Amino acid sequence: MTYEVMRSLARNGDVLLCRTERMGFIRIATGESVQHVAVLIWLIDGLWVFEFVENVGFQAMPASQWFDGRTNQTIFFGIAPEEVRGKPEVFEAAVRYRNVKFNEKSRWERFKTLGYGWVSLLKVWASQVTGKRVAVVQKVCSTFAQEIWEAPGYKGFVDTADPGNFTTLCQSLHIIER
Repeated sequence: MTYEVMRSLARNGDVLLCRTERMGFIRIATGESVQHVAVLIWLIDGLWVFEFVENVGFQAMPASQWFDGRTNQTIFFGIAPEEVRGKPEVFEAAVRYRNVKFNEKSRWERFKTLGYGWVSLLKVWASQVTGKRVAVVQKVCSTFAQEIWEAPGYKGFVDTADPGNFTTLCQSLHIIER
């Protein structure tokens, strides 16, 4: 599937999944085939990617710019379940994070909300081992996407999400040709 076709099909809540050839920490820790998940959101000025990234935390950028920065990665377009796809609660939950950057909140509140959750990575792993949901405060890519998908009431997650969960929960996956 080309980027242009993906863009024409994309709805709020659909995801992009990334895989590199090297086995990074996240793929080793989770045992999954992908190490990153990002959420697609339509804003007035076009299609955007919302995500949590190591050493950055929350970021949002135009999808075309996001793809430019993802060289040497295999990118999959995942169509979200119908209970998620295009629902207004998905948009509201995602945009809430973007708006925190522009609100007059304390530095601690911004860090707590937008900072990357290194400790949360351990909690995701613990959740995988125990098969039970573990609460996280700061987000990682998968817990952010899980929160966005659960905003309209989606109940497909058994435990705290890792990126690989999205490969099985999406209606379909398509490799983006570049």
